[in-house]
Amino acid sequence: MSYPVLPYDILIDIIDIIAETGPLDLSMQTLKAISSLSKFCNHHCRKHIFKSIDAGYAKEKEFMYYETAYTLKLVITPIQPRVASFIKLVKEHPGVIPYIQRFCLVHFDYPYGVEENALSSALPKLSNLSSLEIRLNNNAWTGYLSRTVQSLCTLPNLTHLRLDNIFNFPIGAFTSFPHLKALELLSFDLKADELAPRISTPPLKITTLLIDDVNRIDFLARQRVDGKNVLDLTELKNLSFAVNSHLKIQDMSFLLRNQMSQVQGVEEMKITITVYDPASTSSLSGFEFDIKPHFDLWILPNRRALKRLHLTSLITQTMGDPYSGICQTLEKLETDNILEELTITVNVAAPPIGQVRIRRTGTKWKALFDILMKPGWEKLKVLSLVVKLNGTDRDVSQLGDFIDSTCTHAGRRIYGEWLIYH
Repeated sequence: MSYPVLPYDILIDIIDIIAETGPLDLSMQTLKAISSLSKFCNHHCRKHIFKSIDAGYAKEKEFMYYETAYTLKLVITPIQPRVASFIKLVKEHPGVIPYIQRFCLVHFDYPYGVEENALSSALPKLSNLSSLEIRLNNNAWTGYLSRTVQSLCTLPNLTHLRLDNIFNFPIGAFTSFPHLKALELLSFDLKADELAPRISTPPLKITTLLIDDVNRIDFLARQRVDGKNVLDLTELKNLSFAVNSHLKIQDMSFLLRNQMSQVQGVEEMKITITVYDPASTSSLSGFEFDIKPHFDLWILPNRRALKRLHLTSLITQTMGDPYSGICQTLEKLETDNILEELTITVNVAAPPIGQVRIRRTGTKWKALFDILMKPGWEKLKVLSLVVKLNGTDRDVSQLGDFIDSTCTHAGRRIYGEWLIYH
């Protein structure tokens, strides 16, 4: 009995589909089985099996029962492979090294169970490593980690860094990544008392920046002793940030403003604001806080580059402006822009209390469509307004009907469906 012979490109497609679909553990088992069929299959399966590796310890929550109450206990459970296993893999199976493109170090701020220099000796061997992620479960950065990442400074392909749940991070440690282009900071806190670092390497030219729940954002604008910025954002193309206080809004503006030259090449911007009423709530200093100048500073300098703009906000039913102040900036942007996609997601925190409460804020929904009906949006192809309301189906329908009755229907005819109810 003869068997059909598949072309190599079809075999590659089959392997790729198996790797990219289905549960991860099942895909890995299948790939390992296929890899034993031939040298060709072994090579292409290894590209998926070893492409991304997590090593370290994961902290999992476990409920322990005692005589009178339940107590929440944190238990440190090793995830596979452990750091020791990863080091052994690199040492004993050098053939897999070229396949490793992403490495994630989980809750490993001290050399548990391995020699102190073992990890810093293994990582530089990952010649094709392009992405590094470090997650510490809100632990402080350590000298051990600084020495470890310093060993990576010779890797030319390492262009992406993600730091998650880390505090007391020294800004000088960024210099361990001289080829860095994409930087993601989540639940992140910079070291407060660090002076301007003495650095001889060129500033890091970041093209992609994600900031989410970062304290002391303005520290990212720190200058070196030679007066140059540690992070150079003047070539920034993709910017995504989330701010949850007036202080962080101000810090974000300071970061973009305090560059050697203006940030004006951002092509995609994602803004998430979880301040209930950023346009009118008084700040801690007692002065009225106005977010509109900050929207202007973030968006308008990029008007000749910005193609995709996304805003996610949190409001209450009693707020005066359901768009959190961005409409004034859009009105200025209308006269000169190349915007192709605009998405606005409004999360309404409190359910409406009757039709009267809805009417107090409902008339403000029309402002966005009045601006978008002006002739300056020639490039705009995608418009999406998503309203997420915490309430009953009746609440959602009631608010939707009111928006329909107060907003022009021309926007719907030109741009397609603009309102999605959740």
